[in-house]
Amino acid sequence: MFKKTEIYHPLTTSSKINQGTFMEGEITSKNDIRLDGILNGKINTDKKIIIGIHGTFSGKLKCENLIVEGSIKGEATVSNSTSLLARSSFSGILSTQKFNVEEGASFDGDCKTIIKNNPTDTVKALAVTEKIKSTEPTDKSDQKYPIEAEVEALTENTLEKHDNI
Repeated sequence: MFKKTEIYHPLTTSSKINQGTFMEGEITSKNDIRLDGILNGKINTDKKIIIGIHGTFSGKLKCENLIVEGSIKGEATVSNSTSLLARSSFSGILSTQKFNVEEGASFDGDCKTIIKNNPTDTVKALAVTEKIKSTEPTDKSDQKYPIEAEVEALTENTLEKHDNI
């Protein structure tokens, strides 16, 4: 008559540090992390870190996405996006690909934008290099070609992107 249906419950859940908890040390996780207490140290995850409205973090963190409602002092490396929500505060060094700051948030420090490697830039640089080789004169004097500036710009851009990965 009735067919039993199974409900899928993933085994992975986020790690949570509750309000009223104080910790010192290092946390490494493969799951999302939510901090509503106080943590001095390091956090490292391949997923998202949420610093709740009562959360306070001091130290170094590394994650894919960062959402701040509370406060952070230190260094954050975020491979995708960082959001500072209203009434949050960040003091320190931030490296991120995307950065969103809501009105009322406080940011005091340095922000470095991470640019993901774009394979088309490498292809463009190689194509321009080949173009130069085919137009090089037999006399190797100090002649400059306008295309050399284009190659230098593409090469520098490509090298900077590789350094930021």
